[in-house]
Amino acid sequence: MPFNGEPTDDELTFATERLTVRPIAPDDAEDAYALLKHPALEFLDPNFIPKTAKAYAEFAERAQTRTDNDEQFRLYQWALRLNGSGEMVGLMSADLRCSDRLRLQAAPVEVREMETTAYIHPDHQHNGYAPEADAAISAFIEPRFEVNRRVAQIRHDNTGVQSKVKEEGAEKLPGQTQHGYETWVLYDGVDN
Repeated sequence: MPFNGEPTDDELTFATERLTVRPIAPDDAEDAYALLKHPALEFLDPNFIPKTAKAYAEFAERAQTRTDNDEQFRLYQWALRLNGSGEMVGLMSADLRCSDRLRLQAAPVEVREMETTAYIHPDHQHNGYAPEADAAISAFIEPRFEVNRRVAQIRHDNTGVQSKVKEEGAEKLPGQTQHGYETWVLYDGVDN
């Protein structure tokens, strides 16, 4: 069953104890571009980083209008801003994919996967902002789109987050390191 309907920006905006987590907008372009170009984040896939702040603003406009979303794929990106000051501490992306998993002796089963990635400014890393934002986003997205498989892209050197998700039962996919990130399966509720 394909993804149906699009949540509004109001539905995709979350207030946490320390953060305002809201869909990116063109006026986030300068802050987001500066974050993604930060030397400490230079391991990011160069194809992911817009060439200019203006190009990021154009991406944000497409994201706002959900131009690139369809029945099988959704991409959402949020600005993570501190309550009070409004300072951007990071970005978080969620990719949703709907596909069939083939099985040897049974009919294919639908996979509704959500993959999240956080980009936290180096000055704000290790403060728990990514898990805080992820919890708010997941609480809405997972039931809204009936997610049954959850993965996360975690930096290869972020041992704190890796330890935490491992304690919670996550498993790293072997050989799935790309541009400094490793793929971790948080849960897989698909009937194999």
